[in-house]
Amino acid sequence: MGVRVDGRLLHHLRFADDIVLITPSISQAERMLADFDDACGKIGLQLNLTKTMFMRNGWVSDAPFSLNGTTISECSSYVYLGREVNMMNDLAPELGRRKRAAWGAYKSIEDVVKKTNNIKLRAHLFNTTVLPALTYASETWALRKQDENAVSVIERSIERVMLGMTRLTQVRAGIRSSTLRQQSKIRDAAVYAKSSKIRWAGHVMRLNDHRWTRAVSDWTPRNVKRTTGRPPTRWSDFFTKSFKERYDDLRVSRTDRTHWTTLARERDKWKDCWRPLGLPDDQRESRLCRPHQVFMLKSNLEPLRLQQYQLLPCKKRLGFEEKEKSANIETTAFSSTISQVAHHHMCSHSAGELTGQACHFSVPAVQEIGKINGSKGEG
Repeated sequence: MGVRVDGRLLHHLRFADDIVLITPSISQAERMLADFDDACGKIGLQLNLTKTMFMRNGWVSDAPFSLNGTTISECSSYVYLGREVNMMNDLAPELGRRKRAAWGAYKSIEDVVKKTNNIKLRAHLFNTTVLPALTYASETWALRKQDENAVSVIERSIERVMLGMTRLTQVRAGIRSSTLRQQSKIRDAAVYAKSSKIRWAGHVMRLNDHRWTRAVSDWTPRNVKRTTGRPPTRWSDFFTKSFKERYDDLRVSRTDRTHWTTLARERDKWKDCWRPLGLPDDQRESRLCRPHQVFMLKSNLEPLRLQQYQLLPCKKRLGFEEKEKSANIETTAFSSTISQVAHHHMCSHSAGELTGQACHFSVPAVQEIGKINGSKGEG
């Protein structure tokens, strides 16, 4: 049972009492959940079926699902380890949750922020309280341009309140958002999210212990084709596109190009790929993650010096325009969902493993119904 990922079967994920099962069919899911329920009963645990739900993608037929006569509810999205996951790989609902979390975090420091005149202290409080709430689990995001803009809009709205300004007064006074950023001294949320993703990607590519996090990052379903039209954005598209455009701009021949996954396996060289050269430390933050600021690596992985870069004929500025997701989401969206769940599971410091392919079930609460001689039950 489960889904075959490069020759290995992926069928379950465990984090404390949160369990995820992914199977290729409803019938297989019923058998798997029944076996899991039996295993729980043997050690004195019972599933909370009222909190157990399942999701399915377009490849699974619409069929009822039940366990011991109890119908399992179907849902279109589910919050797993603090991040909302859906089969459409749509980040918009999660960004709505991040917006509420960011405002809640700001309210917790609002009194201190408004009373202090220390700009550095105010920025530090924002960066350590609001920013982590706004960009939680951003390591697993497949950011599109519209998602990046949404994150920036949320941050700017909180920034204006922190500075005692409204959008109307800003427009009437003709104050640019960049001017407000110079006053607030806070970090850019979109850049922070990309930095987190870059750091996490390097960590994943350096894993050599056969974890599912690395396996699903390298996985490409071989038995299906991507749908026609513009496909959904994948987690790795950010790196693939950024490196391709930089290689093209620097006119590096295809034989001399090094894949980003190879560069990521060496920590120092991976950092050099994204760190602008010749900039003071206080300026690196705003320019990190901008491919046009990076002096690309040659085939021998040695950074080009500034003088060499200035002599290059093409220095076009590059952006981070992500491919927008097509309406047809089917297999591609699902495989991306699998990858993001695995990444998010690893980000949450889980010691468990993941599951598989067409419908998955979350069993968020396992109730203890008897003492088990001081030992913990495992499903």
